[in-house]
Amino acid sequence: MSNQMKFVVQELRPEVLAFALLMEQRLRDKDEDKGQSWKDVSDIDHLRVNATSKIFMIETAIDQGKNKAAAGYAVDLANYAMMIADVAGVLKLPEEQAEEWKRDDKRTYCTLLLVGGHDVNQGDIQYWADEDCRLAEEWAQCLHSHASDNEDVVVPRVPACVVAFLGR
Repeated sequence: MSNQMKFVVQELRPEVLAFALLMEQRLRDKDEDKGQSWKDVSDIDHLRVNATSKIFMIETAIDQGKNKAAAGYAVDLANYAMMIADVAGVLKLPEEQAEEWKRDDKRTYCTLLLVGGHDVNQGDIQYWADEDCRLAEEWAQCLHSHASDNEDVVVPRVPACVVAFLGR
C-alpha cells in the first residue's frame, strides 16, 4: 500500500466521496457514546470480530431482500476496516500538505455537467473568479452525490455564478 495519496478530494469518484460521507456520518452518530475509542485499541482482534459480524449481517439482509439495511451494514463494515487500518498505522497522511485546489475550467465545466439544469458553457467559466469555480465544483459534486440516493449529503447553496445561468 502506498504511503502517499496521489490525488485530492476534487478528484474522488462521486460514489467514493458519497460513501466516505456516509462513513463519517455514522462515526459522528456514535461520537457521543464511543468517540474515537478504536484509537485506544492495541489489539485489532476486537475490530476484526466486529467487522466479521457485519459481513454476516450484510449477507442476512441481502438474503431477506433488505438492500437498504445491507447498505447500512456495509458502511459499518467499511468503518471497521478503516479502524483496523488506522490501528495498523497505515492511514498516515503525507508529511507535505495535500495539493491545494487549482483552477481548471474544463474540470469545472465537466463537474457542472453532472447536474445540469443550467446553461453554463465552457466559455462562460473563463470569466469567473477562482473562488466561484471552486464553489461551483463543490456545489455540483454535493448535488450529484445527493441526487444519487445519498440524502445525508448536504448540498450548499447554488453559487451566484451558477444562479445567473439557471432557467435561461
